[in-house]
Amino acid sequence: MTTEDGRRRPQGKGTRIRRTVSPAWIRGLSTRVVRSVLVCLACSLVFTVGVWWIGELDASADRLLRDGTRVPGYVTDVRESKNSKFLGVRYFLHGVPSRYTFRRDSDVSYVVGQPVTVVYDPADPARIRTVEEKNIGYGARTGSVATMLAGVAVTVWSAIVAVGWVVRRRWTRATGWRRASVEQPVREPRSPLTLVARFADHSELFLRPTKASLYVASQATGGRPVRAFVSGTGGAMTVLVPREGMRPWLIAVKA
Repeated sequence: MTTEDGRRRPQGKGTRIRRTVSPAWIRGLSTRVVRSVLVCLACSLVFTVGVWWIGELDASADRLLRDGTRVPGYVTDVRESKNSKFLGVRYFLHGVPSRYTFRRDSDVSYVVGQPVTVVYDPADPARIRTVEEKNIGYGARTGSVATMLAGVAVTVWSAIVAVGWVVRRRWTRATGWRRASVEQPVREPRSPLTLVARFADHSELFLRPTKASLYVASQATGGRPVRAFVSGTGGAMTVLVPREGMRPWLIAVKA
């Protein structure tokens, strides 16, 4: 069924009470939008840092190759672990025999005794590579990639959450709020959390909190019936649970 302006009528037959609901509750939806957008922007910055970090590791290795001191050496050990390849090299540092184990970055094949060129920073001899191997530390490489991927994942997630709150705010303005009693029905272990909204006309509506609202839903209801208000329709609904002297719980749900 639709309203006169063509909108879908909200599911559930509770009475609309737009005028009795504090405007602050609508602003609470706007706050969720702003928070999600800020998280999205922050995580975009994290992604940018990850990309910069990866680029800086490669650039640093290239600068060392260009400006470092080169000395001859030869291969003493070639080995592999589960996720990495290593190259043992013997060379002379200021006339003193030295050994170093490089992390292999290239696909070059080595044999023991093979000559290689070692490049090191005279100001920091521990900063070292060969002509072929950049020797970027596993921790640094893993950290930079993890930072980039985490930035991407959380940016996408927070953008989806922000869009969800934008849509819910729109539908809240269109439908108003309906009084309801909301509770969690008894459920089997590991089964999805579901809420049941019961309205004044004895109709019921089963609601599924979004993943971002699961914690809030469990805290707000606490397994017992609570006085609440429901707005929106279909896949864009909101449950608001008032709290005395505190901001109300806002739960994003789908019918």
